[in-house]
Amino acid sequence: MNRDSVSVTVGIPVYRGISSLLRRSIDSAISQKNGEIELSVVVVFDGLSENKEIISSGIVDEYPQVDFRIEDHAGVSNTRNIIIDSCTTDWIIFLDADDVLAPGSVQALVRAGEAESADFVASNHYRVYRKKQVEVNALEEDTKWSGEKCIDYIPVSLKPSIDQGTVWAKAFRVPFIKQHGIRFDTHLSNGEDQEFVVRCSLNAGRIVFLNKLTYAYYVNSSSTVRSYSSEYAVRISETIESIKYDLGTIIEEENIKRAFDEYLADRMILIIINYIFNPNFNGGLRARKKAFESLVESSPYNCLTSFIGTGFSMSKRILLYFALKRKFVPVYIIGTLRNIQLWGMSAVIKNVHQ
Repeated sequence: MNRDSVSVTVGIPVYRGISSLLRRSIDSAISQKNGEIELSVVVVFDGLSENKEIISSGIVDEYPQVDFRIEDHAGVSNTRNIIIDSCTTDWIIFLDADDVLAPGSVQALVRAGEAESADFVASNHYRVYRKKQVEVNALEEDTKWSGEKCIDYIPVSLKPSIDQGTVWAKAFRVPFIKQHGIRFDTHLSNGEDQEFVVRCSLNAGRIVFLNKLTYAYYVNSSSTVRSYSSEYAVRISETIESIKYDLGTIIEEENIKRAFDEYLADRMILIIINYIFNPNFNGGLRARKKAFESLVESSPYNCLTSFIGTGFSMSKRILLYFALKRKFVPVYIIGTLRNIQLWGMSAVIKNVHQ
């Protein structure tokens, strides 16, 4: 690095967290401190009553070096904005309350950012399941984008299955974020970090991708990302419209349009799996068929009539093929099998036969 030390904030938003998992996250953050890093760890609880159990566990007293704050419940976007607005360090790194920073990751990310005068640095990560850990390598080599070429990171951030649209496994230069007034959109509650990353890419003068596994994302089928919500499809559509608005006229550029269409297809798959065929869906088979027909005929998904993306697993490509053909029965079979994997046989059968 060019300076003796660089200051970094690791920001951890917490909503109905589990104390053992939060301790694991905090431990992974405070262990990053070394002679090159002035480290601040900030934990913000999104609501007192929503986090009463974890707060009363004694965790605050266990970590005197951590800045704990309790805010009124207003969602993860608001919580992350509070962390940004209070941040006085050179860099900020976001860490979810059930995930882990890999050893040495803060130094690696910030060192790359300082060396290249980057506005933000992205990286690869681990995806951790109950019985296995998988490397997710979005890119196989260090990569840099400058000036107008920074928008070439947008297709990477929109690509399915590589998680580059998340704000974790990244380091953002704080003056860059504040200078451009970039904040999380508090009107969005599904994919809000992807919209944030798109706006960062549109405003950046230099972006660096570091071919290093810096983060462990723990996949949890009961998390807020996968849990049932009657507003799930609406919330995804709101984020799609926001990203489309952010992209403006560049959405017509071939590489951006292709990436956006693939992103739309991925969102359609998420709605089918996590909403229409969720075991907690409010209705039986007839209601699911009606929801499916409404989805594939509605904007913006109805523009995907002949689209089959290459960034999907074979099972998702098959599901997408039948969805775009408006074939409910094969989609129903694939969606049900997928949710048996996630939720178990008894939960899925019980709900399907309501």
